[in-house]
Amino acid sequence: MVNLRHLINKKCDSLVGMPYGLGHLTNLQTLPLFVVSERITEADRKSKHSGTKELNGLKNLRGKLKIKNLKFEESSKLANLEGKQFLRSLTLDWGRSDDGKVQGIDEVGRSDVGKVQGTDEVVLEGLKPHPNLKEISVRSFMGVKLCDWLSSLTNLTSISIKKCRRCQHIPPLDKFPYLKSLFLSHLDDLEYISEEASNSSSSLSTTFFPSLEQITLYDCPKLRGWWRKLDYEDTELPSFPCLSKLDIQNCPNLILMPLYPSLEELKLLKTSSKPLERTMTMTLMNKGEPSTSSCFSAPLSNLKSMLMIKISDLESLPMDGMKKLTSLVDLKILSCPKITQVDQALKFLPSLRNLKITSHEEGEPEWEGIRGMGLRYIPDWV
Repeated sequence: MVNLRHLINKKCDSLVGMPYGLGHLTNLQTLPLFVVSERITEADRKSKHSGTKELNGLKNLRGKLKIKNLKFEESSKLANLEGKQFLRSLTLDWGRSDDGKVQGIDEVGRSDVGKVQGTDEVVLEGLKPHPNLKEISVRSFMGVKLCDWLSSLTNLTSISIKKCRRCQHIPPLDKFPYLKSLFLSHLDDLEYISEEASNSSSSLSTTFFPSLEQITLYDCPKLRGWWRKLDYEDTELPSFPCLSKLDIQNCPNLILMPLYPSLEELKLLKTSSKPLERTMTMTLMNKGEPSTSSCFSAPLSNLKSMLMIKISDLESLPMDGMKKLTSLVDLKILSCPKITQVDQALKFLPSLRNLKITSHEEGEPEWEGIRGMGLRYIPDWV
């Protein structure tokens, strides 16, 4: 089958490995899923293990590629992803479970967590892709630090880092001129997204994430801020010039973010209200120079939907900031126990159509509108 060009296996979720010798199909252009097989015997280690070295000669691969079960890989230096210039999307998945524990240790015969972390970092280092790549996703990687080669992929439009629970360091992300989407979730040990703010960035700079449209931050319990080292005053924080959608959930310690004046959709759940307050009260002038961008003259004037749930430090919203929410259609502030002084601000929202505000925890929803119900064989029903 040396002339085979398309092997479409993207929905083969039960695969536990790839056919030995797949690397001889050098004409392959389509291979959505590559599964690293588990080494069971010593013979597998020596010859018949379908590891990432099978990808070495597949230089014509294009489109999307997902490499799964990297927890069984020990060395990826022969994968040669850097030589695959036609790949556009790459997912690197170690295939560990979702329960938050260090899984895969027993499967590969190791019991030392530190060794697992070191092996993961070595494997990731060997999977450097070609700089033409547009999308990258890293999942259940157990290393402490992501590889620096991530910063060299300057054509990226999407970055997704999920369930890398031991990750503490991410390479600088503010050098991607085409990045549109950033997704970070279940990073249990991450405290800061970037080590320090670039000196060239300012609240009016067009070089700070110039194309970023969407940010999603889920379940990062230790995340404190965007930068570890910051020289800016509150009124001089850099701003996302094009960010339209922001979703932050279960990041209770996140108190410092870049400003996001162009936002259209905002969802906050179990996080701090301080970044929102900074954006709502952002300075309209920078060092005495008027802004040429409309988003700075009216912060959040494009905002259409704002949902805030269980924001423990939310007491009120700045009145001056609320006056600028002229496009806001949907406003929900739920289970925010300290919220007060909202009624006066509502009269400044000319586009508001849907409103719900509660300061208490809501109970289970009532069974309304039930037209029929059947219960059978429930002996302990009370």
